[in-house]
Amino acid sequence: MLIKLFKNGQGGGAAPVDYLVADKVLAYDENRNLLRNASGAPLLKERDPLPEVLAGNPEHTKLLIDSSRHKWSYRAGVMSFDTTDSPSEEQQQKVMEAFERLAFAGLERDQFDVLWVRHTHEDRVELHFCTPRLELSTGNSLNIAPPGYIKAMDVLRDMLNKEHGWADPQDPSRARETKLTTERKDRASSREEIQHWLEELIVVGCIKNRPEMIENLQDARQNQAVLMASALVSFESDIRAILNDAQHTIRRDLAAQHRSISNEIEQELKDLRARLKLHHHLRRWSPLLLLLAVVVSLFLTLSLTWLWATQYQQWQLSNKLESMFQENSSGYLLLNLKTGTLARCELTPDHITCKDILR
Repeated sequence: MLIKLFKNGQGGGAAPVDYLVADKVLAYDENRNLLRNASGAPLLKERDPLPEVLAGNPEHTKLLIDSSRHKWSYRAGVMSFDTTDSPSEEQQQKVMEAFERLAFAGLERDQFDVLWVRHTHEDRVELHFCTPRLELSTGNSLNIAPPGYIKAMDVLRDMLNKEHGWADPQDPSRARETKLTTERKDRASSREEIQHWLEELIVVGCIKNRPEMIENLQDARQNQAVLMASALVSFESDIRAILNDAQHTIRRDLAAQHRSISNEIEQELKDLRARLKLHHHLRRWSPLLLLLAVVVSLFLTLSLTWLWATQYQQWQLSNKLESMFQENSSGYLLLNLKTGTLARCELTPDHITCKDILR
C-alpha cells in the first residue's frame, strides 16, 4: 500500500469531487496518452465496478470547497493497495481512521470535512479522499500536507504495511529491471525513424555487427551536432539581421516623427510670434486709433449737422419765396447775389420802385 497526495488543489469543488464519483472517465493508453475517436473527441471508458462513497457527502464537500475564500481550496489524494493486498472492509475503515488521525491531528470531527470514495475498477482497491482546506469553525485555511509531510505519511504507510503484511513499495525485491517511461508521440516516431534507417543500412551491408551500428550512430550524432551548430549559427545571423533591420526601421521612424514634431513646434512658434507682434502693435497704437476714431466721429457729426441746417434753411427760403410770389403777382422779385438780399420791384410808366424785403 502507498499514500499519495496530488499536487493540484485550486478552483471549485466540481472537478475533484465529480472525478471521484463519476461513472465514466477519460481513456488513456499504456503511455498515458489520451485516446480519441476519428473526429478528435476524447474517448470515455466506464468504471466497472462503479465508485463507492464510504464516508462524507459529495455535494456537501463540493459546497465547502466552493465557499472557500483561499487560493488553495482543497486537497486530494489516494491510498492505493497492491493487487495482492486484498484489504477487508474493516481494514479499510481502520486505514481511513488512521489517516484522519494523522492529517487532522488535534481537531474534532466537526472541525473538518473529508470525502472517502473507493475505486476497484483497476483490479485493486484505491481509497480516494478529498478534503476542503478549511477549518470549519473559523473558516481559516487548513493544510493537511505542510512542508515535510512526506516523512510522516511514509511512517504511517510503513506501519500499516508491516501491521497487515501488505506490499511495501520500498521493498528492493519489487524494483523493476526496466522502467516504463511516458513519452511524447513525436519522440516515439523519431525512434521508429532511427530504427528504419538502421534496417536500411543493414540491408545494404553498411552494418554487419554491433560495433559498426554503434559507429554509424555516433557518426550520425556528430553530423547532427554539426548540422545543429550550423543551423544555430545561421539562426543567430538571421536573428541579428532581423534585429538590425528592426533597429534601423525604428531609428528611421523616430527621426521622421522627430522632424514632423519639430516642424509642428516651429510653425506653432511662428504663429505665436505673429500674434504677440500684432498684440504689441495694437497696444502701441490703440490710444491714437481711439483719438482718430473720436475725431472722425466728431467730424461726421458736425458735417451731418451742417448739412441738415443748410437743407433746413433752403427749405424755409423756398417756402417764403413761394408765398411772396403769390402775394406780389403784379411785380417782380430781384435777387442781389453779392449782398444776398431780395427786393420787390414795381413798374409804373414814370419810374421803377424797389424795396428790400428779405436779407
